[in-house]
Amino acid sequence: MIRVTPCALACGLARGGFEVYAVSMRKYAGGLAAVSALMATSLSAQGTETQLARLRNLHLPESPGSVPVIYSPPAKERALRYQAELQNAHTWFEEQLRIQVPMLLAVLDREEYQSLGGRWALPYCHQLSNPGIVFLPSHLEELVGPEPEAKTPGEYVTYHEAGHIFADRLKIEGGNPFVDELVANVFMAGYIRENRRDLEWVLEGPSADHFERTPRYTSLADLDYVYTDVGLENYVWFQYHLQRVAKFLLAGQEFPAVIKALQKEFPAAAKQETLDRIIAHLDRIRPGVRETLGTLAGPTTLPRLAPSACMQPASGGAQSTIGVRNDTASPLLLVRLQGGTETVAPRSWSGFRMKAGEWLKLPDGTCLVPGDKPALAVIEKQ
Repeated sequence: MIRVTPCALACGLARGGFEVYAVSMRKYAGGLAAVSALMATSLSAQGTETQLARLRNLHLPESPGSVPVIYSPPAKERALRYQAELQNAHTWFEEQLRIQVPMLLAVLDREEYQSLGGRWALPYCHQLSNPGIVFLPSHLEELVGPEPEAKTPGEYVTYHEAGHIFADRLKIEGGNPFVDELVANVFMAGYIRENRRDLEWVLEGPSADHFERTPRYTSLADLDYVYTDVGLENYVWFQYHLQRVAKFLLAGQEFPAVIKALQKEFPAAAKQETLDRIIAHLDRIRPGVRETLGTLAGPTTLPRLAPSACMQPASGGAQSTIGVRNDTASPLLLVRLQGGTETVAPRSWSGFRMKAGEWLKLPDGTCLVPGDKPALAVIEKQ
């Protein structure tokens, strides 16, 4: 089986797909590098081969190299620049880690991407396969806006996406999605520190002029429970901070040593963990993570949702997400209004996106009914 992590902000692929994300708000340039993994799923090797075959069947030009690139003809010059930069980073990662990781780059326009099954505007993604595939839009500046500090708009994104692919091959995997984003940022930060000091502004955290107000959600626990339902601007704020933390983890340490430590602290198939446990892992890599995180290390700010009567659903309600934390020692079985069941494992949590007025029925016959904002339900007994 091939693990594929799809991302969802404003970019997606139909089933069979890739990890994907995109942001159309230009003021978030720089934070885009880390807007990624939401959830994990699996595809058969046959399914992944079909996607790669679809890419080949577009009959687009291809430039050979250590990282070959398939590109939209009008984007040739841009694609070759991205290829050159990704090849530099790819070679550095392989030399530093003494591992070979086949990789391919695809630079596509909107129509070509959508012909692969893309449901959103632009490709901004990676696929964990063999070879791993990095997808970029042919006009990345539509997402990141002008970047006078970069030679090519969003070039640093290639380091981050390659980081996801290397981490997968090295069997580094957090049970919490934001951990995988932090790991990919460590790859990006390592390469920038050693080879592209002109891009260090990407790793400085959120600047005041990018955000008009303090974000509503400020704990990584919030991000853990409801992820992108914290809202686009708030989500990108978190990603800026994850890039800053990646830089902190590398300070005073060699890149291969930090990657080896990440392998030890976050082995593949790692279970979901509390924020405190994750911070303990990171502190063993470099002490001081909690202080570096600041408010991000605090308790969840999500309002609590108490069980109530199972209400008749209202029509036309907005979507929202309930984080359901099962603090009991037994699996928690939930029944959806529209049929079907969901199970939350003991001592773990899951997020459920629903329309307002829908509900999840608990074993005692009461329901968790979402409002118009994300909330957290904590189940302490069944």
